Amino acid sequence: MVRLLPRQRPRLGQAGGGTVKSFTAPRPGVVVAVVASLLLVAGVLVATRDTQRTVSAVFPKTVGLYEGSDVRIMGVNVGEVRTIRPRGTSVLVSMSYDAKYRLPADAKAVIVAPSVIADRFVQLTPSYSGGAALPDHATLGMKSTGVPVELDQTFDATNRFLGALGPDGANQDGALSRLLGVGADLLDGQGAPIRSALRDVADATETFADGSADASKTVQNLSEVTGTLADYDGDIRSFTDELATVSSTLADDSADISTLLRTLASSLGEVEAFVRDNRKTLVSDVSGLRDVTDTLVSEKAALAEVVDLLPLGFTNLVQAYDAPAGSVRTRANFTEIARAIDKVVCAAVEKSAGDGVQPVCDVLTRLLDGLPIIRDGIDLP
Repeated sequence: MVRLLPRQRPRLGQAGGGTVKSFTAPRPGVVVAVVASLLLVAGVLVATRDTQRTVSAVFPKTVGLYEGSDVRIMGVNVGEVRTIRPRGTSVLVSMSYDAKYRLPADAKAVIVAPSVIADRFVQLTPSYSGGAALPDHATLGMKSTGVPVELDQTFDATNRFLGALGPDGANQDGALSRLLGVGADLLDGQGAPIRSALRDVADATETFADGSADASKTVQNLSEVTGTLADYDGDIRSFTDELATVSSTLADDSADISTLLRTLASSLGEVEAFVRDNRKTLVSDVSGLRDVTDTLVSEKAALAEVVDLLPLGFTNLVQAYDAPAGSVRTRANFTEIARAIDKVVCAAVEKSAGDGVQPVCDVLTRLLDGLPIIRDGIDLP
């Protein structure tokens, strides 16, 4: 606190007859008080600067906002409005908030009206969740601010809407009145059906909501299918181009195709006539073919053996040929063949004549057993 001293009267000097003014020297206590006050003010300023941050925002208007109004983050009061300065067609609002709070670099400022007549506050949004932070003393442009719609603007818009529907607007010829009358006639007595329809819609919506997981999976599967089709877009385009080429070729050859179909129809008619005229013969031939097929099936093992041994026989025949001598050297095994003749002949005779030929077969066997054995090979020219 500074104390003021009473003003002293000037004293007259003797030398030169002039007037000399003298003042009482300041007291030490006064100097100490002034210095202490300055230090206190500086300390308050430094402390305030360390605990507060400042941000400014440009609004198109600040109706209902005053110096000292709240500044909030997520509805929590964190500061206050410091100054409101109009500048042309906009208003610059300077705000301070607690330094322990941080704002994102893309923060916005919105004036919020909690009710029609209550004081408004500034909401800083969104809350900080990481990344770059808004620096101290930053200024938010008009694109980053917002103001509420005023009540008079709402009334004015409502008035214009009602005027557009009135006798000077859409209802100038009574069209709106007729529409309302027709709507009333159509809806008269339809309350229960409308209620039922709304209930059905609500049930359907609930069903869709219950199946949201399946619907999401279906959409995901469709996305995968479309992705796969996109990956094979070139192949699909090539296929469609080739299909178009085939279709064009068929279109160009439509006359030939028509001729072919007519010829085929005539041929099928002739085949049908042939089958009809030779039905018995075809049945007999098919029956005989079935017998042949049955025989081949019953001799499947023998046929397999022939197929297996035939290449070996041809190989042996090639190796048995003596090119310098121009002959085939082989062992004919006539003895074994002769001994087997009786069995072959007897089996054929017994099949046709019965068991009465057995004595003849015994005599034939004894005769063949008495033949000499040929041990050396025979050259076949």
